[in-house]
Amino acid sequence: MAPVKDEGLKKLEYLSLVSKVCLELETHLGFGDKVLSKLGINYETVDEFDAKLKENGIGMPDYFVCTLLTIIHAILPPKPKLEKESKKDSIVTP
Repeated sequence: MAPVKDEGLKKLEYLSLVSKVCLELETHLGFGDKVLSKLGINYETVDEFDAKLKENGIGMPDYFVCTLLTIIHAILPPKPKLEKESKKDSIVTP
């Protein structure tokens, strides 16, 4: 039963994060976009996040991109690279 509870908690944390980023966008840019909020969750560095934003035609000041990523990582820290690599190694391919 614990895995179901953990999944619910992870989903709640994710939704909380999207809501927080939407609120920051609304406060600083005048619009809160859920798709844009979800975009930043997948990046570990400011440079990666900023490049993806610019690739999609979204220009934001560097300080704001940094602030958003700091908020994202405070709520949902990125997984350590070692953990990511060990998961890749443990995948069995046919």
